[in-house]
Amino acid sequence: MSDYWTDWSQSRRIEEAEAALHGERQARSRLAEQMRRQQGDLQAQIDRLTQAFVALLEHEDIRAELSQHTEAAATRRYAGDVVASVIVTGAGPTHQVSVPRDIPGYWLSAAAAALAAGTGPGPSPAATELVEEARRRDPRRTAALLTLVDLQARRVEWSRDHLEVALTFGAEASVLQRQLWTAVAEGRLDTTAEEQLAERLRVAVEALAHPDVDAAVLAALPAYTGSPGRATSQAKEYEAHLLRLRTLAGCLRGEGAGGGRSAPLQGRDLEVESTAEAAEDPLAECTLALIGQGSPAESDILARMADVRRTLGYDDPGARSTDVDAAAGSVLDLLLTDFTEATRAPGTGLHGLAVRVLAPALLRVTDQLEAEATRPAPRSVDLRFRDDVVTVTTDGAAQPWQERAARTIPDRRLGWATPAAIACGVVALVCGALGFVNGAWFMLALLALGAGGGALYARYDAQQEVAESRRLAVTRWQREIDEQAKRLASTQETQASTSTSATSTAAAIRGVLAPQGAERATS
Repeated sequence: MSDYWTDWSQSRRIEEAEAALHGERQARSRLAEQMRRQQGDLQAQIDRLTQAFVALLEHEDIRAELSQHTEAAATRRYAGDVVASVIVTGAGPTHQVSVPRDIPGYWLSAAAAALAAGTGPGPSPAATELVEEARRRDPRRTAALLTLVDLQARRVEWSRDHLEVALTFGAEASVLQRQLWTAVAEGRLDTTAEEQLAERLRVAVEALAHPDVDAAVLAALPAYTGSPGRATSQAKEYEAHLLRLRTLAGCLRGEGAGGGRSAPLQGRDLEVESTAEAAEDPLAECTLALIGQGSPAESDILARMADVRRTLGYDDPGARSTDVDAAAGSVLDLLLTDFTEATRAPGTGLHGLAVRVLAPALLRVTDQLEAEATRPAPRSVDLRFRDDVVTVTTDGAAQPWQERAARTIPDRRLGWATPAAIACGVVALVCGALGFVNGAWFMLALLALGAGGGALYARYDAQQEVAESRRLAVTRWQREIDEQAKRLASTQETQASTSTSATSTAAAIRGVLAPQGAERATS
């Protein structure tokens, strides 16, 4: 008993020691994890502080570099005052403004001086010489600034000879070009400016391959959204072409292309949009961003300053300037967006401009969709059954097919059945004759007759099975031929109705687009 108690006590002490050791190990693990986490947080804080300290030093270095370009900063401030005065009063600043000296190679110096010198109904000779100097330094930015001034002042004196340069598009349009495009299309300048814009857009679109333009127009129109199984695939194609034609006609009426039917704009929606537009002036933002671009000598310095300020946490989204040189999208995509968006004023503004520019492509797409929608439906269809083909019309099969359907089931000829039945009959006769000598032979005769009857029944059963299989094959062929005939009739009916609607819709579209094409040919 004492040995048992001693062993139990020793085991108990060992278990308690192991439990205490396990608890100490867990405590050490938690402490090590906490120390690693604190060490990592401390290292991250040290890294952030180091990065901020380096950025702060770089910020001071950049400020020292910018201090060497104070005249360029003064030119930008002066240009802002001049532009604001010209927009409001139509002339240069009337109050005392410190005029900075000209910075060689900086387009804004000459452009601001030209705007300040332009008084009265139009630019003076001195202003014209300054504008030419600014254009020599940077024709694109000079033309953009003069056009922005005229757009906000709603006059055409400055932009008349510079709008074409400002609206020289490539494959894509920048944010600044898109804003100029929108403002000109809304009628902020005269009709001559709208014609120049339309011509520049036509040049950009005509530089693209016609198949690519037509494919983009088709992609902007909705595809077929009918439920599966309602019609054959060919009937769905007819309906898809008709749907796109109707959507194209709806876009010309300003209904948009949202799912084939766009809900008309509500009055409150327009009020919300107009309020949002009134709260922000994109032309003013573009003007400030264009003026705020540095001179050639300090452009890299300003870019580095912007990066450093973001590192220091000074990147305020509200004060972030617009990147006027960023891409707003391809010219073709923007035109298609203007064309397919719903509007309450179809044929005017951005919508009317898109219709004028895209008229040739829209006419080509109309011809293509009409040709597809009026394509004659097939009069017959070949229905394949394994290795056989049956021509089906709306009245059924065009030629006899029952025998061909039956031949698809091979004949099961049991060649052994007849000889076996004859042999069994002979054996039955012999055994029956011997039965008159010994009655046991009669039993053998009966067995032989049964075997012969079984062979004959097997042959009969095989023939019946083949006949049933052939009947089922003929029935299956008949069912599929009838279904194909119904589908063919449905396709022809769909084609007939689609053809009529497509022809009338295409004629209406051409009636709207034909004057645009004639205007283009005349110009």
